[in-house]
Amino acid sequence: MESLRLALEMREKESDRYWSRSNIILLVQGVLVATFGNIHTISPLALAICVIGLSVSFIWLGVLYKGKCYVSRWDYAAKKTQQDLLKSTKKKGNDFIPILSYYETAKTKEHNPRFFIFNYNTTTLMKWCVIVMIFFWLFCGIWKIIETTDGIIATFFNSSIDTAS
Repeated sequence: MESLRLALEMREKESDRYWSRSNIILLVQGVLVATFGNIHTISPLALAICVIGLSVSFIWLGVLYKGKCYVSRWDYAAKKTQQDLLKSTKKKGNDFIPILSYYETAKTKEHNPRFFIFNYNTTTLMKWCVIVMIFFWLFCGIWKIIETTDGIIATFFNSSIDTAS
């Protein structure tokens, strides 16, 4: 019984760490987006922020996948321990209520979801958030490169025209 309690505690702690890491990275992304939004004329700085935001997005994706791996490992350990306890208590004739069945019913999908997004769990939604951020930073970086007035390409062509004349 002690091993099941320990496995469940470790699963919960790892799940809390998973969401803490994700929330910190989400906060960093918010700061980067706010900084990017306040830059109006300095295009190389805006491009640098896009590169940093894109890098943080890929790091975030890796943290999500690795964190899910750790949570799944403790989830498996708790399920295995519970199965072993169920087998041993049936032999002894004791009653044992499987607590992890409550987790399984919480994971089931809604039959008639109000909105398509309710079909997915929060981990899947967070991965979609990361993917949206990756495309956001790619779009903003490309936009800053090809921007007609202050973009890097326009700056390069304007400086080459000025030096030629």
